Amino acid sequence: TTENNAIATALDQTSSMTKDWYLTSPYELIMLTSVILNAMAAGIIIIFSNTIMPALSTLDPNVGINVMNTINTIIVNPLFIIVFFGGLISAIPTVAMIQKKVSYNNPAAQYYALASTLVYFLDDS
Repeated sequence: TTENNAIATALDQTSSMTKDWYLTSPYELIMLTSVILNAMAAGIIIIFSNTIMPALSTLDPNVGINVMNTINTIIVNPLFIIVFFGGLISAIPTVAMIQKKVSYNNPAAQYYALASTLVYFLDDS
């Protein structure tokens, strides 16, 4: 029927679109990992600024300072370091793209990669 043909056509188009999203090089895997780690770091920042800091502001200043010092001691661990600073691994494919060691379909990709790496590196506090 016409409806079945339309569904089959839509599935074929979706299938051909997803072929473009396959990871074809280690650099793409690194960039994908960087995106995931950057999203996780953004989540940490959002939770901290939206929840933890307002909660601490309701406490007596001495208590808030002690709690914050405890958080600062506990949070510095390997998992946190990997999540919070791991997004900087995007520098590896960025350098490779700028040095033309990697081929890519979009000429602007190297500039996007460079911009995202610099924004994360320079704005990470």
